Amino acid sequence: MASAGIQGVQSGLAVDAAYLRERPEVAQRMVDAMVEGLAFSLSPANEQVVRRVLASRMNLENAPAAVEAGYRSFVARANRKFQATIPAIETMQRVMSRADRKLLDVKVGDLVDDRFVRQLEESGAAEKLFRDHGVR
Repeated sequence: MASAGIQGVQSGLAVDAAYLRERPEVAQRMVDAMVEGLAFSLSPANEQVVRRVLASRMNLENAPAAVEAGYRSFVARANRKFQATIPAIETMQRVMSRADRKLLDVKVGDLVDDRFVRQLEESGAAEKLFRDHGVR
């Protein structure tokens, strides 16, 4: 999709607004863990572990070429910019609206709270995680 200029969202975290107000520390820890998981997965030192997990989770133990292609695709398209843009979320919304047109009534900009990701990026903690895992 990226080569076609289509923005999308690789992964995201969605929580109920009331829960987020009551337990923001849980959301922060989840965001921290997701970023560290990405850093771990992109680390050259962890390549074999990541390949084994990919093979196991995708039932590809007997398909080394598929594991190779999947791993290379993951590394090539992994996005280290964690803030989902409103246009990318709106693209996802349009795709999802094919199943339920009412989704188009939602103003996605009103739903996005990127403070946890922003804090990681602005503090340098995200980049430090990547450096600590040997990812350039």
